[in-house]
Amino acid sequence: MNEQLLIRFLTGHCTSEEIELVAQWIATDEANGEWLFEMERTLNQLP
Repeated sequence: MNEQLLIRFLTGHCTSEEIELVAQWIATDEANGEWLFEMERTLNQLP
């Protein structure tokens, strides 16, 4: 998965097509979703 796409996803700057790509990536492996959740949690803790 493209790191830049994941950053755009986490910051709410994705197109609907990109959101679908991330959703498919998450669906391929539970660890992907867990990793993305942790990154989102970390991002939300930044000032």
